[in-house]
Amino acid sequence: LAREIVGLLEPLKMLNPVSRAIPLGVGPGSMCPSFGLELKPDCQWTPAESRTLDEVAALRPDPATSGLLPAMREKIERIKALTPPEFKIYLPDRQGPFNLAHLILGNEAFVAPLVEPEKFHQAMQNITDFWIAVRRPLLGWIGPDRLSRSVWSDNIICECSCNMISPDLYREHVLPFDLQIAKALGRVAIHPCSGPHVFRMTLENIPGIEYTEAGSIEKTAAGAITVPDALKEIAGRPIALGIGQ
Repeated sequence: LAREIVGLLEPLKMLNPVSRAIPLGVGPGSMCPSFGLELKPDCQWTPAESRTLDEVAALRPDPATSGLLPAMREKIERIKALTPPEFKIYLPDRQGPFNLAHLILGNEAFVAPLVEPEKFHQAMQNITDFWIAVRRPLLGWIGPDRLSRSVWSDNIICECSCNMISPDLYREHVLPFDLQIAKALGRVAIHPCSGPHVFRMTLENIPGIEYTEAGSIEKTAAGAITVPDALKEIAGRPIALGIGQ
């Protein structure tokens, strides 16, 4: 924990801002062990294998005891016991329903909506239910005084893999589940991975967006939306725009 706290200062080397908030989990793969997947350290702690569509359509992992959640609870208790209240705690990276489907199903996530849509929707429903439910125990363990209110951990839906599907496929097979999250939380942040069509589809169709992103990425599957274009799309609405280069 001491080493991790010292590591919070690393962004200063590139003159980036730092935070006193300590993360939970291991990044984008943090929720995958709840669906029975082993994370590989040489794969940046993401799965090196996948589950079948039938398996995911039948899985309903416990939002408090499955996967890495017991270890996260232990870490929360350790942080609260050993650090002053000025140190906050991030919720773990929960990605978004389709990103998780891609991590858990592998490339079948791109085929299943077209060949087995009903089964794919059941798998997405199980993932979405877990996404929403897992917040409750985590928030209870952290407590309001120690929770970091960063958009990156509180209510963000990461849509990276949506850059590899069409707007029509997003609208039919992913948007209904994003809308469930927006309804459950009342406010959401979006990480479109700078993809222009993902930026526009989410902005146009998901209510309660309080934050989204734009910026230049050199090599992408779907291009990158520029800051001027993003501001034009936001059109003065009270939505924060994160800018990454």
